[in-house]
Amino acid sequence: MRLPVLLVSIFLVAGCKVPDPNNHCVHDDACVFQGFQGRCVNTWCAVQDDSCPSGLRYHDTAGSGLSRLCAPAPRPDGGAGRGPGGAG
Repeated sequence: MRLPVLLVSIFLVAGCKVPDPNNHCVHDDACVFQGFQGRCVNTWCAVQDDSCPSGLRYHDTAGSGLSRLCAPAPRPDGGAGRGPGGAG
């Protein structure tokens, strides 16, 4: 019981969003975390991570089991490939 309260407190103190399975994005402007601009990829926010092939990793707030996984590279038209692997 203490752990969930502690985790929520840490997120609030750190200025992070608490993960929400309904926290979808439509545009990149919804993906600003601690002053850094992220990207909206497949309706979930992703942040820069050079260790991922695409240079993007889904943010902690991403749902559907994508949190902290490497995100696919956005397409030139502003979209992204389908699914975590970016195929499509």
